[in-house]
Amino acid sequence: MRPSGVRLRMTMPTLTNRIEYPCARYHVLCRGNRGAVVFRADDDVGVFQKTISEAVGRMDWKIHAYVLMSTHDHLLLETPSANLVDGMKWL
Repeated sequence: MRPSGVRLRMTMPTLTNRIEYPCARYHVLCRGNRGAVVFRADDDVGVFQKTISEAVGRMDWKIHAYVLMSTHDHLLLETPSANLVDGMKWL
């Protein structure tokens, strides 16, 4: 039996089970396809920061740290609600 607030989710495309916990911290890594550059200009970074800010507001996430590199990004985030999958789908 899972503790209250814990959800078991099927995610795509891997169809693996992901257990989400309230107040969990995650290291999230997002890469470009085949190592492609995703941040070509300062405008790209601005759009990314605006989009992440909106996701934080919608999902009530807390961003503890992030790193943007030309081909990928890293986020260290906390989910007060068990909603990592929902937030990543929105992104």
